[in-house]
Order: sequence, then structure tokens, then C-alpha cells
Amino acid sequence: MKATFGEKFKFASPVKEMALKEESEQTAFYRGRDFAMTPSAFKFHRSTPGMEMYFALGFELNFGSNLSPFLSWGEGTVDAGNPTAPSNWVMVSFQADQVPVLLVFDKPVQLIAEGSSGEWRVRTTERYKGWVRAMLPIGLEKIGMSVAGLGQTVNKVKANAKYLTQSAPELVSVDVRSEESALVAIWNYDKPGAIIPIPLMLCKQGGYGVKILTGVTPPVGDLDYGPLAFSTEPRIAVRFPIRRVPVGRGLSVGTVPDGLTTVNPFDVPSVTELALKNLVCRRDLALKSAVDSVRTDFQRLSAQVNSSGAPRENPDILAAHALLEESIRIEELTEAPNSFLAELLKTFDASRWVLTDADSKPDHRATGLAAFAAALSDDQSLRLRAAMLHAGLVAEKVLPIYQEKRGFEVKKGEQPDPLASLRLSLFSDATVITNIHPYVASLLGHVRVLSPIGVTVEPHEKGYRLSWIHRAGAPQSLVLLTGYPIEIEAETNLVGVKPSTLLGSTMLSFQPKEQGTCSVIIRLPAWASPLPVGVPTPGYSE
Repeated sequence: MKATFGEKFKFASPVKEMALKEESEQTAFYRGRDFAMTPSAFKFHRSTPGMEMYFALGFELNFGSNLSPFLSWGEGTVDAGNPTAPSNWVMVSFQADQVPVLLVFDKPVQLIAEGSSGEWRVRTTERYKGWVRAMLPIGLEKIGMSVAGLGQTVNKVKANAKYLTQSAPELVSVDVRSEESALVAIWNYDKPGAIIPIPLMLCKQGGYGVKILTGVTPPVGDLDYGPLAFSTEPRIAVRFPIRRVPVGRGLSVGTVPDGLTTVNPFDVPSVTELALKNLVCRRDLALKSAVDSVRTDFQRLSAQVNSSGAPRENPDILAAHALLEESIRIEELTEAPNSFLAELLKTFDASRWVLTDADSKPDHRATGLAAFAAALSDDQSLRLRAAMLHAGLVAEKVLPIYQEKRGFEVKKGEQPDPLASLRLSLFSDATVITNIHPYVASLLGHVRVLSPIGVTVEPHEKGYRLSWIHRAGAPQSLVLLTGYPIEIEAETNLVGVKPSTLLGSTMLSFQPKEQGTCSVIIRLPAWASPLPVGVPTPGYSE
């Protein structure tokens, strides 16, 4: 056990046969064998700092500093050879230029430091059985060993003892509600004092406009991965900017061609570009056929290459196909889960809000693509996960700046940032930012296409002309979904229009006369925003 800039603590004997017994997004529990003065179990909680160690046969820690340590509690400080007063927490500090360590016990104990230069130990005066939590109470700040400096540090710990020394807050539930261009997520705990997730503390500095709506303490310390702060309420409520992409493909004006190129199902850029093309209203049957072919080839070939689906070996490829799958699902209105996305999200790191091992380029790339894919879903829990992934990526970009300013070891290396400009617009607040990427704007239109055909939209003196090709054997031609009333005027090759309702909106099914080109004129209400302008589908970038 070693803190950056700190002493290395050793147990009386090696920890043996430690095995993971329980793991969730909130906790991890490891169990091993019982040995004297050595922990037989470890617990980690996302909601509280440090780690917990279970000592079944007495408590003792050893370390090798040259000078004797100091032991401090709420009412005093002692040096080696003198026991503390009974207390459920004791801060161990060193005369060298190092960070202090806080030890928190299940019940009040007395600690004593014994030994000589290079061979020190801290133990309880009576045999202890129970949990001990170890943490850095003021982060990586090194304290001066003057009486005044030590006293100031003890006062800092006392001021935050309510949060530092309590048992870990337990997550009870997560509530999510939608706003016009945001999600509000509320993590409900059984008590105040849960750690504010580090990505929330950093991502705003990187330009993502999240807002914490509940009370937060000032940072109590700076750790190498971000500042440590606590919730002052039994909940953490956060507003995440994220634009909602409705079901279907948004109508956009223009006849911009999207050339169809050969797509390798194991090539991230080409699969991603195919998914982006599949989201626009002008997508024709040839492109849809290519989508279906790539989808089938990937499922078949990936099963041959790796029977597990290879999410951990090729997470970026899986993420590209999760995005392609979401581009298909957006008009199919299926309730079946996106299995590719679900498999990726199993590796979500609840501390950093990225996919596990996002220090690797494939995982970092997969995180960005998964964020974009999940944002397209109409499932609120997936959209929340999308916002969290985006916040995690933004925080990762801010982290080196944070580390450099504080003199910490800087996390180095450029990481891929796929679809960065598109994500910047998709995860923006419409009440604050109105000028967004035109491709993203084209995805957000309020008049949607639900049928699997390409639609061309042109300006018309009465509004807009929609045209498409009806092929023999198709049961219908064009299906539109609109959240407000529109006027329609059949123009070419149409028998009639069948209105119905879906998801609280009006659905219009246009029935063709025969095979060939069909067209209709639509007029939006005077108060409605004009249809967005179509643009060439952006190429893959990172």
C-alpha cells in the first residue's frame, strides 16, 4: 500500500489467496485467508475515498521511514512511544516531506508507534478485530512538520471528519428525467457524503456544460486523478446537456449525394461513416442494402474470428457496429436491446466514466463511438450513459492540465477523439448554444421519416417538395412522423394519405398509385422552425 509522495506501508505477513468475491459498479469485495496483523479482506466503494481492510487477528502496519511518525486525532498529537487517546480515526504523518494517511476504525481505538529508524510499526494497544479504512485526507498536499502546519492539517481533517470517517453511503436508486435538450439524473443515497464523481469535477473545464444541482463541499484535497469533494445532501443531481434525436430520420433540405464505397466490416472508419450515412433522410435502398450486408458479414465473420464477439480485443470495432446498429434501430422502433452496445457497456468504468482501460487507443476510441451511439437511443438510461461517457472523455482531456498545474506526474500521450465535433454539438445545451454542426442539426429535425426509403427535400413556393421512388411490391411508400400539424398536398403518383398516431405524434402514410417517382408538398406552421439544410455526411475523424 503506497501513496504518491508517501511512505510504503507493509503488513506483518504477505496477503495470500485474495480472490474477488463480489463486484458491481459501486463496490468490489476481495476475500483471502486470515493471518495475524494482516488483512484478510478488502472493500472498495465508489461513494467513499480510500480502501477498507478487514483485520481478523489484530491490526499492525509497518514502514521504513528514518524519522519517527506522528499520530494525530481530534484532540491531540503524539510521537513514537506514546499512545493516542481513544478515537475512531487517527492521522499518521511523517517528519519527511510526505503526505499524511488517515486510518478510520469501526470503533474507538488507541494507536501507538514503536520501533527505530527504518523499522517502525503502528499498532492498536489492544487486539483489534474489524474494518480499517485508509485514505489520503487532504489529497497529495505535503504538510509542513511545524506545530502550526500539523495543527492546520488536523483542523482540516476535523472539519471534514463527518464525510471522511462515516461508513460508505449506499446507492439506493437512480432517477432520470428528460428536458428539452438535457437529462437530469439523480443518484439517491441513504445518507449525505457520497463522493462527487471525478468526471463531474473536471469536464466543465473542458467545455461540457454539466451542472450539479445539489450541494457540494469545497474540494478537500487534490488527488492525482482529480479533486476530492462530497455531496452535502443524500443525493447527487446533475443536469447533462444532450440533444434528443427522435425516432426516424430527420427531413433535411438538399440533394447532397453521399457516395457509396466499399466497407470492410472490421474497419472502424468505414463502418462509422456508413452508420452516419444511414441516419440521413436521403439514404437510398442501395445504401440500406450495404448496411444490411455489412451487418450480416460482421456477425458471421466475428463469430469465426472470436467466438466471444471480441469486445475486449477489438472494442473500437464493436463500438462502430454498435453505432451502425443504432442507425438501423432508429427507424425500426424495436424494443430489442442493441447487443453490441450492451456488451461494450459491461466494461464501463464507474470511476472514470469511460470504457475499461481507456488508456489504450482502441478503448478510448470505443468510448467516443459508444457515447454517440447511446445518445441516439430513446432509452433514458442509455442516453444517461452516453452523457456520462462524453463527460468522462472530456475529463480525460482536462486531466493532464490539472496534473501539471499541481506538480503531479502528468498523464501523457495523445488519444483518439472520434467524431469530436459531432459529439460537441450533440452534447450541447440548445438553450445556450444554437450554432451547432450542420450534420447534427440535420438529425434533429421535427419531421421524421419512418420508412426505409430515401427522400429528397427541395424548397417549394408553398413549403417543401418531398420526392421518392416507389418500387413494385412495396406495401407502402413514405411514412412521416411529425410532432405538430402540417399541411399536405399530393402532387405526383399518390392515391391518398392515411393519418394515425404514434408516440403522441401524427403519423402520415402516403399511398402510391404505381411504381415510379412520387412527390408531395408539405407546409409547416408559421411558428415552426424551417427544416434543417442537408450537408454532406462528414467523414470519420479523431
